[in-house]
Amino acid sequence: HKIIACFIVASTLLVSSSFAGEINETLKNVPVKTASAFTETQISKEAGKVMLDVANARGDIHNKNTERAKKTLKQAIADIGVIDSLRPTDKIIDHIKVAKKHLEYESTQEVRQDLVLIAYDINQLKFLAPMGDVHKHFQNLKKAVASGDKKTAKKELITLQQTVSITGLYLPVNETKSYIQQALKELDSNHLRKADAILKKAENNLVVISVAGVRPIAKAKKTFYKAMVDYAHGKYAESKEDLHNSVLWLDKAMHSSDTKTRDEAKKLKEKAVALSSHLSKNTTDAKAKLNALWAQSKALSQRDLNSISSKYNNSKKKLELKTNLLDAKLYIEYAEIKQFIYGTKQGTKEELQKAKTSLQKASQLADTKTAQSIKTVESGIDNLEKDTYKTGAGIKEKYEKSKADIDKIIRNL
Repeated sequence: HKIIACFIVASTLLVSSSFAGEINETLKNVPVKTASAFTETQISKEAGKVMLDVANARGDIHNKNTERAKKTLKQAIADIGVIDSLRPTDKIIDHIKVAKKHLEYESTQEVRQDLVLIAYDINQLKFLAPMGDVHKHFQNLKKAVASGDKKTAKKELITLQQTVSITGLYLPVNETKSYIQQALKELDSNHLRKADAILKKAENNLVVISVAGVRPIAKAKKTFYKAMVDYAHGKYAESKEDLHNSVLWLDKAMHSSDTKTRDEAKKLKEKAVALSSHLSKNTTDAKAKLNALWAQSKALSQRDLNSISSKYNNSKKKLELKTNLLDAKLYIEYAEIKQFIYGTKQGTKEELQKAKTSLQKASQLADTKTAQSIKTVESGIDNLEKDTYKTGAGIKEKYEKSKADIDKIIRNL
């Protein structure tokens, strides 16, 4: 809280200075978020509370005590509200809403402070979730505010809010809340069996929410990030220890029930072990490889969590469709890493080809509308294949768009 308070004070002082580069300069002085592990642990803890609420309500339903069941489910909805408040995307959306409201009666000059807070939120979210088109829309918003274009600023705030909503941490919180609300309606109509069946679906979702931050691959991601930070600060022994801890978590991930997670965890482990002996001094190569390990583990962690979520409440065909889409996104992430960090043109092309193969498999399982959306993503990858030797911001945006488009398809299934 002290860090954030100091940040807000500093931000207020900066608003009177030149807006160009202001936000980026401010963020350089803000410590990297260290609370992500705490946040994910808290989400897991709160999910456990909701699971207990739902389990108690189901017990009451089986005992025909509908009034007590309804009271317990209302408490469950309140507990879900706590999870909502902990999700980083929700915090960004709250600040975007404040900025939108300020634009109704303030000049763009006064909204600059809101943008600094939004920038801070985005800076924190990037360590937890893929960013999609968030950065692009935020840059558009900054330009509109800097030029005093209130109409465009309003439009970009709306677009930014929609984009952030799509990004998220892939936790089925809203869906779970909806299930509980449906169950309450069924109880009001004395449909006990229907209510119980719906609550079973809610329990499945709560399992996903509760394990989000404690999956082995998620733990490996966190320790890779710590290794990267320690190395950047010249703490080479600590970085090597962090890398060792990542390997231990990857050992556990290699026992996952998901084949893709097992295979990719093994590859990451081999790279981490090979790098371990090269962390005794500061080299550009070691730094790049550490960055790549963290980026790959982040991508795999997202895919792992999505995979768990997809296994619940989905038909076999729909599960296979989602799995292929998730694999495609993972390969796109890997291609981006190989292009921007390793600089390997052939390796990038191979990953993009794998992504297209997965998308083609997904398309065969999809309805006409979804297949068309998948075809659009394939076309985007075709364009990326032509630019595997480039590393400009425009190429980065193309990668982000491809990943964001896959996210949208998954959300709409």
